[in-house]
Amino acid sequence: MKTVFHFLNTGNYSGAENVVLNIALLVKDAKHVYVSPDGRINAVLAKYGVEHLTIEDLSVKSLGAVIDRYQPDIVQAHDFTASIAAALNRRRIHAYGGHIISHLHSNDARMTKLSPLSILYRWALPAFDQVLVVSQAVIDEYYFKKALAKKAQVLPNIVNPEILAEKVAAFEADPVDIILVGRLVPQKGYDFFLEMIAPLLHRYSAWTVRIVGDGPLEGDIRQQIQTLGLNQQIELLGYHDNPYPYMKAAKIMVLTSRVEGFGLVALEAELLGDPVVSTAVGGLTDLVNKQVGLASNDVAALRDEIERLLTNEAYRHQKAEAAAKRGQEVNRVSDFVGRLTKLYEED
Repeated sequence: MKTVFHFLNTGNYSGAENVVLNIALLVKDAKHVYVSPDGRINAVLAKYGVEHLTIEDLSVKSLGAVIDRYQPDIVQAHDFTASIAAALNRRRIHAYGGHIISHLHSNDARMTKLSPLSILYRWALPAFDQVLVVSQAVIDEYYFKKALAKKAQVLPNIVNPEILAEKVAAFEADPVDIILVGRLVPQKGYDFFLEMIAPLLHRYSAWTVRIVGDGPLEGDIRQQIQTLGLNQQIELLGYHDNPYPYMKAAKIMVLTSRVEGFGLVALEAELLGDPVVSTAVGGLTDLVNKQVGLASNDVAALRDEIERLLTNEAYRHQKAEAAAKRGQEVNRVSDFVGRLTKLYEED
């Protein structure tokens, strides 16, 4: 049985971390060890019995120290920082017969242009035995896309249905019209969402919005909500390790990301029967279509779709059914497990 060490740059618990948890739980023909700094992920891994090796921070030196001590068969790096650190340790990994997989779960605006990050990752590419990306958009939007296209294969993220059902049943949340879930960071576009939704909330004073997540922009977002006069309609819930009952209680999900590798929360929303309205970026264009909601970068079109969904119950119900069906079609768990199992066996 191969030993796979999964390296991540932070101790957060969000989209990529959730996927790594699913790999550890679902790909049973390998031994998995999760390597990251301390953080919110600790309790999650302990709950599901996933082995966790904590490090102070992820660096070339700390990754090398783990490699020297444990010599895992496969080093699976789940972000850009971890991937570059692994590449810089390629000689010691390959010296004992280990393999490196760079697994990119997100996109980064710096990768779309000539920047230190895009150059470093281009330099690192030859060190990787395999590169996995969550959508074709990760390849197409990379500055050195021809080089990445030769090395990478697309492996869409998945949701573990059993864990999703368990978490949805944990408690019942109060109803809400619109929900957003994600870190309060620039790439998620919350400032754009607030400017876009403000005219509708002023027109429909009974509508409510719930934002689940925390991050460095919380103060700015609170100030913008106050400036727009939306304090009574928008609730900032903060971080929650189980956002799914809140998602289930919402009429629609909105995502206004500026960049998005896959858009796992959109898939989760669809599986829960939420119509999704999103910006047309990255992997969201593969997940969201006119049958389940709308993916567009046109402000007027986004407003029109939200208004129609929240004022026409038959229209919303039709798209909710389509969303649940689309989620089942996209969430190919057996294919995901089978491809990773084969990849681990080959490496």
